[in-house]
Amino acid sequence: RYMHWLAQTIDMIKPTNLFFIGGRGSAKTVQILSKRFMDISKEMPGAFVSISADTYMNAVKNILPNLIKGWELNGWIEGIHFVVDTKPPKHFKKPHKSVLNWKHTLTTYHGTHFKIISQDRPSAGAGDSYQHNGGDEAKYLNEKKLDKISQASRGEFVRYHKSPYYLGSTFTTDMPNTNLGEHDWILSMEENMD
Repeated sequence: RYMHWLAQTIDMIKPTNLFFIGGRGSAKTVQILSKRFMDISKEMPGAFVSISADTYMNAVKNILPNLIKGWELNGWIEGIHFVVDTKPPKHFKKPHKSVLNWKHTLTTYHGTHFKIISQDRPSAGAGDSYQHNGGDEAKYLNEKKLDKISQASRGEFVRYHKSPYYLGSTFTTDMPNTNLGEHDWILSMEENMD
């Protein structure tokens, strides 16, 4: 009830794939991405979700703090509803497969495991399976490197196939400026609009 009308509309539609371009200050991360990731966590408990960023530093300094702020504004409390870079407490449900390293991750009490994939070290996402892919500041993300992560969208059909988010993507950004070396691949997603 505290979201702006566009975030509410997205929340009601629940598209499998969301590629959102919004102006600066349009609460892309705090309202849209964070709420959607909360919903994915509830819809697909124990799933693995990739969060792509151009660099790990950008993820840690800019994206994750706003994502966490959105979760907190929606009532989630760190240590009770989610943890960052640490093994979850015993009251959390478990992810659908074992996790040996909790660094560079967020885990929710539903057991949903969000793994940060930095494009400066794309091998960090190799060999895993993700039931949803996402990222913020998509204008900084290289499409060819994202394609490697999207190839890892697979698995757990029986467990999650009824969710509208299963094998989908969520990417948000403001308008890319190719004159500054930013990537505009997200503009081509308009052709897939249904």
